Amino acid sequence: MSNNIINHALDNFLENSKDKQSISSSLTVDINAGLNFLNIRGSIENESFLSNAEKIFHQPLPTSSNTFTTGSHHIYWLAPNEWLLVTGHDLNSIIKEVNLVDNFYATDQSGGLVQLSIQGTRVHPLLAKGCTLNLYENLILPGQCAQTGLAKASVLLALVDTTPLFKIIIRRSYAEYIALWLAQAGKEFGINFVR
Repeated sequence: MSNNIINHALDNFLENSKDKQSISSSLTVDINAGLNFLNIRGSIENESFLSNAEKIFHQPLPTSSNTFTTGSHHIYWLAPNEWLLVTGHDLNSIIKEVNLVDNFYATDQSGGLVQLSIQGTRVHPLLAKGCTLNLYENLILPGQCAQTGLAKASVLLALVDTTPLFKIIIRRSYAEYIALWLAQAGKEFGINFVR
């Protein structure tokens, strides 16, 4: 077994930006470390699949498009037969349970994804600068998510609550690009990055 320490995709960004934090900020970006990501596939028309998923994850899969469920994990709807589970729990035991069930597929995506949480009074105007969706109030509601573009990257964007608090899930290779874009685009509002 290797003794290499796996760094977070944004360690360098945080190190380089720690002296540039805004004194008065209306936005906070939390770099969520220690998360695991599991891509799930199965047939929504298969009642056995849905009940097994609920038993394994201890919460239901979202069955309405562009929604997510919360509980022990956040589970995001991606497509009619595809979901993304985001959790702080170890995936090994979950994957072992999934492997015991027919027509239930799961792939560990932990090494390839990063999640940011962004909140504050100016989050809508900030995201509007680069998002292809209209995110103003009442057009996306808490509990909804969408795969969209932010700046020039593809992201999964979810509105958690009316604070507003958004979760942004991005490919690891685009994480620093998105963080730099948020820092630049959010400068006029005051933006801080925390971990």
